[in-house]
Amino acid sequence: MEKEANEEDQRFSSIFESSTEKQLKDFLRREIESDDSLKKHFLICMTGEEVKGGKSVQDYKKEIAELYGHPSGRRYGTTIEYGNEIDFSPFYDLAQRHVDRKNFIEAAKVYQALSEVIAVSMEMVDDSDGYYGCEFDSALEGFASAVNSAGLNHEDKATYIEYLFKKYIANDPDYFQENYETALKSICTSREDLEYWKRLLSPCISDSIPSPNRNGKILRVDAASVNAGIHLG
Repeated sequence: MEKEANEEDQRFSSIFESSTEKQLKDFLRREIESDDSLKKHFLICMTGEEVKGGKSVQDYKKEIAELYGHPSGRRYGTTIEYGNEIDFSPFYDLAQRHVDRKNFIEAAKVYQALSEVIAVSMEMVDDSDGYYGCEFDSALEGFASAVNSAGLNHEDKATYIEYLFKKYIANDPDYFQENYETALKSICTSREDLEYWKRLLSPCISDSIPSPNRNGKILRVDAASVNAGIHLG
């Protein structure tokens, strides 16, 4: 079996190397025109963007939300059964292609959209094995990594710090709050970042009595947790 695979690889290499530039371009054009996914991949590979100027987080969220309506022909909004998990890999691959092209902000948009759609759709799925929780964690980790890789100054990064902080405070769903805290710690890489996070957190701090957030859920934030979680060395 391995020998056959090697022979096939050698045959491909030989044909590819002997093909003319026109033959390769004609083949590539035909394939791209008939495959939207390949067209997107080509555009990202060549320009770093799928569309000029990039896409919005909402654009990506709409595309990801459609995945919840496709498997097994189910209608959007119906429960997704255990064992019939949604495959998010096309969007992870898309984000990675943006990373490979050093288009980190566009990658962050894809990861942000993934995390938001997964989080808001948790009541639609059977997450008995923790699959969607792991997918959410992977998306949020990818988001934080992309933001850090973008090399933003504090002023530009503050937008992302505030975004994660608002998600953390919203506490919805509450079982993802720790993930948002971890992401905050990951992107707060400078003293300025940490000080900004602390300023955002200050109005929520109580020395003794925990207070509910706008959803009526108790925020487990007090002075001790701030000192333990945010180190301004």
